[in-house]
Amino acid sequence: MITINLNIKYNIDKGLFINDDSTYLKLDSSQNYQIFYDNKLIAMIFRKFNTKNYNLNILKEICSKGSAQRGHLGGKIQLDKLENCIQNRIHSLNEIEYVNKEKTRCRLKNKKFEFSNLVKSGNLGFTHYKGETKEIQNNKRFLTRFEIEYNDLINKVNYISKINYPVKYNSRTPFMKTIFSAVTINYGVRTATHYDSNNKGFSSMIVLGNNNYQGGDLLFPEYKINTNLKINDLILFDSSKILHCNSEFTVSNPERYSLVFFISKRLL
Repeated sequence: MITINLNIKYNIDKGLFINDDSTYLKLDSSQNYQIFYDNKLIAMIFRKFNTKNYNLNILKEICSKGSAQRGHLGGKIQLDKLENCIQNRIHSLNEIEYVNKEKTRCRLKNKKFEFSNLVKSGNLGFTHYKGETKEIQNNKRFLTRFEIEYNDLINKVNYISKINYPVKYNSRTPFMKTIFSAVTINYGVRTATHYDSNNKGFSSMIVLGNNNYQGGDLLFPEYKINTNLKINDLILFDSSKILHCNSEFTVSNPERYSLVFFISKRLL
């Protein structure tokens, strides 16, 4: 495993798409890595961690409805990226008001409900909402099928996470008998710069799909690192403290799924 020690950190705004990463250090896609900043472990990469072919249809179904609650991840508000029900109610962005300086969350004027750009994303597991711990709605439709198809992979991710996370946390509502609270699944999503602000400590992300695309690389802009993740690679990283995003895809509908297993800071 190759060790990288970083000592420079750049200031980057949230909610931005990084269109030029030519000056970034692009990691070797055949090598495992551990990355340190200021002598603290911030990421570990395991290449070709998964060796099994999975049925990806259930992942696509989980993401089919999409989510308009991803904040900075979806980038600055654009009219054509909003949910259809919102687009049908407004004619221009003059009819909304922004609720953050990055302009990645907004609401209709004189309304309370907040929303972001729609992205192909969905969750399974547990959440904490309005003071209550609840199962995520997708559990009813998809959890049983997901468990049957992905149980062995989840166990492997859970095991390697437990032995490698520098600080150990356990969710009080274990998802599939793991240390995690939930999993977020993103389908062909190019994310803008963001932190996973609801997460506690390290998260574990594995990439599944096929190789019908280029780009979509996981970037760490604050450190000018291109992790160069490929299909079946796994990364453990402190997603709540490391600003991250994706580079541009070369095709419009890449068959790329990122499964992000995390511990909710509200479910400790």
